[in-house]
Amino acid sequence: MTSAPPQVWSRLRATRSAPPGRATATPPRRRTYAAAMEQFEELMRAAEQVGAAARPLPLFYALSQAGRAVTAAQADEPWQLRGHGLQLKDEGRALLDRRVSPEGGPGTSYRRVAEATGSAVLQQPVTVGALCASLPDLAVVPELCGAKPRALFVQPIAKSGGAVLVMSRDVEAYVVDLPAAIATTEDTASVLARSLARLPDGGGLGLTGSPAARPAE
Repeated sequence: MTSAPPQVWSRLRATRSAPPGRATATPPRRRTYAAAMEQFEELMRAAEQVGAAARPLPLFYALSQAGRAVTAAQADEPWQLRGHGLQLKDEGRALLDRRVSPEGGPGTSYRRVAEATGSAVLQQPVTVGALCASLPDLAVVPELCGAKPRALFVQPIAKSGGAVLVMSRDVEAYVVDLPAAIATTEDTASVLARSLARLPDGGGLGLTGSPAARPAE
């Protein structure tokens, strides 16, 4: 797995003594944030040292600790987490066809972290294959996605020499790593527009000029 640059860990480590947001509001929030961020880093480093078969375990608990830090810093009261919030159902199906369903009440890790970060929450079961297709890093692997609508990797177009991007309704960006079916067609713009329309939040996106992007390998 790819390691985060040292400066990223340094900046995250510094937030333990100077927590962001609401993590400074009460001593319990501050303690939870600092402890969760420390365990998150240690578990991520542990995941780097083990093989692929064992790696999901420390990654899962690292993600759990990251969620606790996020809610301590951003969530409304009550901010403490209760349960995971997602369930994988076997149902005798192939792995990519198995369904992930929301479960539990409003205090679960999944729901509270989603609310704290302004993310949409699953309202019904979705297949593992569809979840893979929703991740840009996995959407370029046809074996994991099948015919599911795939996420597209979007690279913002810098408006200045600075490194800070202010997101708004009018951000311009390149779409890269296009699926071969889109990148090799003669009418790339129309095919890409139809592909964007299939995505949950893609209907409001517009195309300008003639799209040009490197196809997925």
